[in-house]
Amino acid sequence: RLGYGDQPFIVFKHRDIAREHIHLVSTRVRHDGSKIRDTMEHVRSTRIMRSLEAKFGLLPSRRKAGVSDKPSAVEVGAGDIKQQVAAAVEHVLGRYAFQSVGEMNLLLVRFRVTAEEVKTERKGRPFDGIVYAATDAEGHKICTPIEASEIGRQVSYATLRRHFEQSKSVVRERAGAIRRAIADVMQTSPDRAEFIDRMRGHGIETVLRSNAAGRLYGITFIDDANGIAVNGSRLGKGFAANVFNAYFAGSANPFINEDWPKEKEERAAMVDELTESPNDMPPTEIDLSLQVHGADLRELAFQRRLRNRARVRLRRKPR
Repeated sequence: RLGYGDQPFIVFKHRDIAREHIHLVSTRVRHDGSKIRDTMEHVRSTRIMRSLEAKFGLLPSRRKAGVSDKPSAVEVGAGDIKQQVAAAVEHVLGRYAFQSVGEMNLLLVRFRVTAEEVKTERKGRPFDGIVYAATDAEGHKICTPIEASEIGRQVSYATLRRHFEQSKSVVRERAGAIRRAIADVMQTSPDRAEFIDRMRGHGIETVLRSNAAGRLYGITFIDDANGIAVNGSRLGKGFAANVFNAYFAGSANPFINEDWPKEKEERAAMVDELTESPNDMPPTEIDLSLQVHGADLRELAFQRRLRNRARVRLRRKPR
């Protein structure tokens, strides 16, 4: 009824979500080189599915409210661990943009899964790979590491590297909301706990990583609405971990602007203007000259001005 009756096809079993299912793959090109009509294909195929459901008494395929394909956290007693790990990894790859294994792990931890890069030799040549493992609630591994090759190409190291590369433009386009949230929250000079809590109020999870001495060496932001996980340093030098480490250690707040508007709407507009990415506006020769390796130099200049103002105020402070 769709025109694929005489076409070759492949059927394969898929386990990328919690339930096992099958896919049928065919081609729109007939043997004579002509193309099968695909206009309104989704609507036509849905009508066919509904008629088949009625004819054979099948359960309707409509989604129920509140039902999601998001996998659950790995449970040892819930079945095949390898399948559960694969479902979590594929969900993260399909839902989020990120540029490193570290950023990916902060998403996988929600499903009690971790990934680890492996550098070894095969046949005398350097070989880079990736292994996955299930963890307990504290992050300790509870199974033998699973090589990506045991799961499939969809989670291979080569696939991850392509994902990292493709994520660059996605993060660049969507990171503005995180920058605006940080600049807005920092106007109140919060401590660590307040910063995390207020960022969460903007819909952004903040993960701080500190060493035994308490020094902050990493900061990552997860924006579920926009589907990105990004280290602070990728947002610009003014958002790197060392900037927040200095601030939380007692240095002046580099985000404070004496002319900052009091109203939230006005603050958001100002942050949009000051941190606007070249991707958000029509390019001009001047705009192109300001963009270097994906960084917005106007944003960096803005951060420098804020830091310089803070230093001036410190120098003027009576002793």
